[in-house]
Amino acid sequence: MAQDSAEVIAAQLATLTAVVNNAEMDPASRRTAVDSILLVAPGSDAANAARAMLPAINEAERIASIGKQWAYRFDADKMSGESMAIASVASSNTISLDFPYAGAQRGRIGLRNHPRWGRDVIFSIERGQIPCSSWDGCSVKVRFDDEKPFIVGASRAEDGSTEAVFLRGYASLERKIRASKKMLIEVNIYHGGSPIFEFDIDGFDPQRMKPRG
Repeated sequence: MAQDSAEVIAAQLATLTAVVNNAEMDPASRRTAVDSILLVAPGSDAANAARAMLPAINEAERIASIGKQWAYRFDADKMSGESMAIASVASSNTISLDFPYAGAQRGRIGLRNHPRWGRDVIFSIERGQIPCSSWDGCSVKVRFDDEKPFIVGASRAEDGSTEAVFLRGYASLERKIRASKKMLIEVNIYHGGSPIFEFDIDGFDPQRMKPRG
């Protein structure tokens, strides 16, 4: 019976080791296989070999996660009969404002390709007021990766919404977003100071915003 049990465990370890060493397998399955090996035979050569594969699995997980934070969608523009593309990402940090906008909330960056209104970069918050004059607009401070911060002009939404502003200079901002991993936006919020929103923008895919007829 002991020999049979040992043979079963050896067969399990061989199967699990094959999963761990298969770079074409998804990283989550490989990590599960490592955990199973460490549970079944923690002091074995197979366990030591599995531990040695963890850095490679961690890197594979990192690569697989790039760009997953971005959300892409197409909405219909009823007037033109065409589609507008929107890519957006939420800030990795939250802020809290005073009543009546209390509660943790995130900022959001959106890139929009509209068949009639063109291309826009939009910054928005969930609740609150971003002061922005209808006459001369406003500005936000932006920083990409470890570069120096710079000022970007902005305009208020035409519908009078106070939760969003349209950042000027779509082409240059879109190029920066494509080439960068991190974006910081400092914005003035009414009775909320000038909080900094942090965005993981790595992996933005402009191909997924190509217009549809």
